Amino acid sequence: MRGLHPFPPAAMPLRSAAPDLPPSALLPSRAALGGLLDGLDEPLLLFDDLGTLSFCNRAAMRSLGAVGGSALAQLQGVLGPAALAWLREGLQSDG
Repeated sequence: MRGLHPFPPAAMPLRSAAPDLPPSALLPSRAALGGLLDGLDEPLLLFDDLGTLSFCNRAAMRSLGAVGGSALAQLQGVLGPAALAWLREGLQSDG
């Protein structure tokens, strides 16, 4: 039995699967990414720079009652004051 060789072999240069496409063309579509995130079992909330809930997966809708488009203030009852303060602090430090 022969020894294992490193992969890829040093003589074989790595090539892009799509060398003529810009990097942005290799990103998943919004629909594909949304489908992937929707399939997570854990609640996922994504906020934009203004603090608006731009995406929430099904688990977040089910367990938190979150709805896309909600403002931070509308989520205080769901997230609690500590999480809300943490999010606001993060938004302020980025802006």
